[in-house]
Amino acid sequence: MIPYSFHPLAERDIREAAHFFESRSPGLGKQFRLTVDAAITVLRQFPEVAQVERDNLRCMRVPRFKYNVVYAVEASEIYIYAVVSQWRRPEIWLDRIP
Repeated sequence: MIPYSFHPLAERDIREAAHFFESRSPGLGKQFRLTVDAAITVLRQFPEVAQVERDNLRCMRVPRFKYNVVYAVEASEIYIYAVVSQWRRPEIWLDRIP
């Protein structure tokens, strides 16, 4: 599997979303984290599974939750820029892109 790394704010995205879901229903935050982890595992096995959205950025939907993992395949790794709600506009995370 190809290695991956996070933009620091992508890690915060996951923590905040997990906290939000946990506050709505006990255990749902953990389910969100597990589902994101499973999506990342798929990305590591099949880095080009998601369609290119803009430039070299791809968005993979997180099953069950209306969230996207925004990432790029860079050299020999996957770089995850954001994990955001599908309802949010791209301006929320576009400033993370160099």
